[in-house]
Amino acid sequence: MSDDRQKHLHYRWNILDKVSPTICGAKWYNATIWLGMGGTTSCHHPPFHQIDVEEIKSNPSAIHNTKEKKEQREQMLNGERPKGCEYCWTLEDLGKDVISDRVYKSNIYKDQEILGLREIGSQADIDLKTLEISFDRNCNFACSYCNSSFSSRWAKEMRERGPFVNLIHGDTKAFNHNADKDFKWENEEENPVLAAFWRWWPDLSKSLQELRVTGGEPLLSQQFWKLLEKIIAEKPGFSFATNSNLGVPETLINKLISQSQNIESFDLYTSCETVGKQAEYIRDGLKYDYFCSNIERMIKESGFKSINIMMTINALSMFGMTKFLDKIMEWKKEQGNKTVTFTMNILRFPAFMSCLTLPNELREKFSKELKNWTDEHSNLLLKHEIESLERLSHYLVKAEKPHHKSIDRRILEIDFKNFFLQYDERRGRDICSVFPEEFSRWFNSINEKVPKKYFYVFSDADNENRE
Repeated sequence: MSDDRQKHLHYRWNILDKVSPTICGAKWYNATIWLGMGGTTSCHHPPFHQIDVEEIKSNPSAIHNTKEKKEQREQMLNGERPKGCEYCWTLEDLGKDVISDRVYKSNIYKDQEILGLREIGSQADIDLKTLEISFDRNCNFACSYCNSSFSSRWAKEMRERGPFVNLIHGDTKAFNHNADKDFKWENEEENPVLAAFWRWWPDLSKSLQELRVTGGEPLLSQQFWKLLEKIIAEKPGFSFATNSNLGVPETLINKLISQSQNIESFDLYTSCETVGKQAEYIRDGLKYDYFCSNIERMIKESGFKSINIMMTINALSMFGMTKFLDKIMEWKKEQGNKTVTFTMNILRFPAFMSCLTLPNELREKFSKELKNWTDEHSNLLLKHEIESLERLSHYLVKAEKPHHKSIDRRILEIDFKNFFLQYDERRGRDICSVFPEEFSRWFNSINEKVPKKYFYVFSDADNENRE
């Protein structure tokens, strides 16, 4: 066992477990908040839930301190496992020495801030320490694993083409309806959640350790540039970061590079999982060569402290992942005074896109490839990168299903094929011409005919009645 893993295990035993065997600091101190649709969650694993627009009129911090989060805090203090946090429970159940994300999302805070959670209790209104905020869903991409709640391009397609059909699994509803109805306010001036955020800002800006903006695509949001101007003018004490797909027009790339010079602690997060046409297929709208050239510009020209590449691990990304990791290693070698690093987020929703949908022989092959790649490059990798690679390698061969409501893999395969056949038809693509022969053999072998007991054709009208 590595020294770093042992350190994290000792943290779990000696800090977290002293409070509760299920405690996670993110429930108190961290949040993702989607202001455009009035939703929030404690980290990127649990599903989001709606903010009470009446409560925030008198208590703007309730855009984070919701009733649902307070109930989940109480469960954790009692040693119970909130269902929405099952990503961590699934990993921890793989073995006693597996480190889940609740360790990483807690140890960024002071030990006393975690040990004091029982005294703080479940009902306190907390001014956040770490926050990820989304102003709207404006986006120039329509990634396969995204949906109309987070991408305006997805929303446009759903309006024009309607829902995907013949999908069985209960977690596919994002592809069966358009999320337009979740965006209740026609313009920003009418949005009470956005207004509550700016009312909370004077206090929030003092408590934050880190603020990160996500989207949609933040660079397309006027609110993002407003926030940037505030941070440059006020010079608050927290570190600042933004996500960007780096696929926006060059004028915005130039503006971001220029503004990045004016903020002392500024980090960039971007996303990709594989290379070339495979990356462009998964992340519709991506121009891979343009993306790579913009990464290189950020390394050479920007004021960013670090460039972080977030890899969303899905079934399709596995086929060229080590080639993309090779590309990241090239960027690491030219990083100069910046840090270039990567993280791996194992996709669970929708379950049919999970890497666990792949047949056992491919999962075992990819597991070995990752292990070999890690061993070969371990001297150049950061500790958290090694841990994430080892965790994914372990997950591929040991995990049984993406999440607790997931049904048998035969159904996931059917959904996978039915979805991507429709994806190809809608977007003028051909999945088998993009991915290697070993993928095509498996894909073509799937009998996409849905067994009668599972057959559904969803519409917006019946979506409310499904699981």
